[in-house]
Amino acid sequence: MDEEKIRNLISIYQGLPPEMQNAVLWILEHIDIVDYLAQGEKDPGKELEDLIQEAVEKKDYLMVAMLVYKRVYDINH
Repeated sequence: MDEEKIRNLISIYQGLPPEMQNAVLWILEHIDIVDYLAQGEKDPGKELEDLIQEAVEKKDYLMVAMLVYKRVYDINH
């Protein structure tokens, strides 16, 4: 990853609320577990988006981060 992308990611990270920063760090520290969970069945897009929205409304940022990771994982695999 080039330096510009790294700076961009750091900037985005720093703009997140502290709770979301903690969720992102948790994901990075437990990436093997998250990868394992993400490998399950692909969720229908609408259902996953509804779950993400519900987690955002509850301010469950760890769940948001994991669901978004699952969405990206499904798109790329």
